[in-house]
Amino acid sequence: MNILLAITNILFNPFSFLIFITFSFKKDSHFFTKEGTNVTRLKLVPYLLFYSIYLTAILGLTYLCNLYVDFNFWEAFVPKNLFVSSITWLITAFTLRTYLKGMEGNIMGFIFFPLLVLSILTLTVFNFFDILSYPKFLTSNLPILKIDLWLRLLIHSFCPFYIIIFLNSKEHEKREKDDFITPLLSSLILQLMFFSINWIVTYLFGNSLSFSLFFGEGQTIVYYMPMIGGFLLFVLFFLSKIVPVEKSKRYKLETISYYVTFINFGLIILELINYLNLISAAF
Repeated sequence: MNILLAITNILFNPFSFLIFITFSFKKDSHFFTKEGTNVTRLKLVPYLLFYSIYLTAILGLTYLCNLYVDFNFWEAFVPKNLFVSSITWLITAFTLRTYLKGMEGNIMGFIFFPLLVLSILTLTVFNFFDILSYPKFLTSNLPILKIDLWLRLLIHSFCPFYIIIFLNSKEHEKREKDDFITPLLSSLILQLMFFSINWIVTYLFGNSLSFSLFFGEGQTIVYYMPMIGGFLLFVLFFLSKIVPVEKSKRYKLETISYYVTFINFGLIILELINYLNLISAAF
């Protein structure tokens, strides 16, 4: 029963659906048919193919992780509050139903997208303490990496959440194709601002939070895995833009970039768990 609930949660979780929307955005001709002005209809077969690969990848990785790590990964997929999760599943299902019939862009932007985001935030709130119960996996007996602070700052500029935002922003598309400094600086500046907010909150309501600790002091390789994924995405993105290759090879390079982007969405969850475990220790 738990396995069935876990699979249902994977397939109809609003986060999974937003991953699909983001993944298919630049390949819209493969997944969508234009029905009229600003109206698109989702193609069922490519959608089912995507989710078959998506589900197989998650189940396969979960099975492998359960073999080598003393942690039951299925617990992460089983809904903690079935009533709340069911409501979010219905929102995802209704969004999918509308897309299959034909979705008008403004309706998605002003109605369904906010509902999906609200669903994700609701699930995060209801599962907050469960997310914080996963340090058994994150603090496994791995060696602590002793990295210089300046190098840690450079590594943090590749956090996947910020890299995906800036590489896909319209402002970045207007700049030169080889402008690889701006996304990294923007990522680091936002994280410095985020540290300031965290420092103020912990100073007022918790214990002290040092700059070095916030940027990876005393962490293992698990902490840096999201940054590794962000770095690979960053490199592939600019290679596909600036390396003069044949059209067929460029298409393959862009395709690999999309798959790496897909993996980075999963690493964003790990990034969030790392942050929650770090910040909870300050209270």
